[in-house]
Amino acid sequence: MISTTTRLIAAPSVIVQEAEDTWVLLHMDRGTYFSVNHVGGRAWQLIDGERAVARIVDDIAAEYDAPRDVVERDLLALFEELHDAKLVDCRNE
Repeated sequence: MISTTTRLIAAPSVIVQEAEDTWVLLHMDRGTYFSVNHVGGRAWQLIDGERAVARIVDDIAAEYDAPRDVVERDLLALFEELHDAKLVDCRNE
């Protein structure tokens, strides 16, 4: 389960394509894809294996001037979906 202390990193065989306000994440080994909106794309950019989810939440909330609790809820749900789709790997600290 992903929490605010989890550090995420993109799976090595994922490629990303941005098209207008949509980002498409393609897992080359599995042949599956996932699309996210521009906010999800920005969150994807912040997944680097170093930042904890809490820091990504803080950055997105500040960048989009959005309530932190709403951003946390939405990003935790997104990151769970990305993990279930094998698009990200996680490390719990």
